Amino acid sequence: MIGWPIRSALLIDYENVAHRVLPDTIPNWVAWLERGEFDGSRRKRRRFVTKRIYWNSAASHLRGTFEKFGFSCVLCEKLAGLKNGADIKMAMDIVEFTRDKPRIDEFILLTRDSDFVPVLKMLRQRKRLTAVLVDPRSHKVFTTYRRHADTVIPMQDFLQATGYRKPARRQLIQQATRWVGQKAGRAARWPLDQTRRFARTIADRRAATQAAAEKAAKAAEDAAEATERIDLAVDYTIRVTSLQPNQSTARKVILRELAKIPGFSTGGARSFLGKSSYRALMEEIANRTDKLRLTFSSGGVSVMYVPKDEEKAKLRVKRRRLRRKTARRSNGPGEPGG
Repeated sequence: MIGWPIRSALLIDYENVAHRVLPDTIPNWVAWLERGEFDGSRRKRRRFVTKRIYWNSAASHLRGTFEKFGFSCVLCEKLAGLKNGADIKMAMDIVEFTRDKPRIDEFILLTRDSDFVPVLKMLRQRKRLTAVLVDPRSHKVFTTYRRHADTVIPMQDFLQATGYRKPARRQLIQQATRWVGQKAGRAARWPLDQTRRFARTIADRRAATQAAAEKAAKAAEDAAEATERIDLAVDYTIRVTSLQPNQSTARKVILRELAKIPGFSTGGARSFLGKSSYRALMEEIANRTDKLRLTFSSGGVSVMYVPKDEEKAKLRVKRRRLRRKTARRSNGPGEPGG
């Protein structure tokens, strides 16, 4: 890591990253990115000219946590057909940065959206470096981004970075090497038992660091899986409630659909995908989409699918066609002449 650091812009789509552990481990994964640990053998240092995180109002309570570490927080409104406008806002900001901040050499995009290829092409034409977070399990997306981005950051590597710790300073490493590896003629300065204790201390610290990193990585994996299950729950709930738009859908009907999600249960420590109750799960789902409306009563919570204007138009056309088809069937073939 010799030479000047790369001037980079870090842009994060909070809803599209395994975000549950990010607020508690900001110094770890930011240091991992700054030291270029994702950059293979090159490992070029980065200096972040700007750090921005994009989210909707559900995450606004984390503003102070991220601003403490130098992040600018951008609130994105929900748009029709989208969970939020983060991807659009990110693309707009990137275009502005390339025009107004020419000293930015690289853009690091932490998002799992698959529609940033045009942005990457534009940045390459303007001679900017790019690094993108990608899930290798999505083979087509991974292959596409590897072709258009200078660096791809595997999702698993980033999750493990939540447990990252900066290496010890070079001076401390040299001191440990000098004392532990001293020649027999200088052993009097550091007796053998002290040398062994020092070596054990180093080993214990390394083991503790490794255990903490593994624990953080496991927590990140669990958080990622939980996020994926919630996303599935949103899709499944919309699918079953859209069969009866503008009408409450029975709880048992929704639960029957949610039971198709691996790991879903209505009892135990992780009931209702970790939300502990049906009502809490429905509130979480409703926060992630603007297609559902909840009403609360003493009997519990009712869930209703509310189609948007364009969906209403499609539904009217479908109903009109159905009425015409029914009318043709009821009229039947013409009677033969007498």
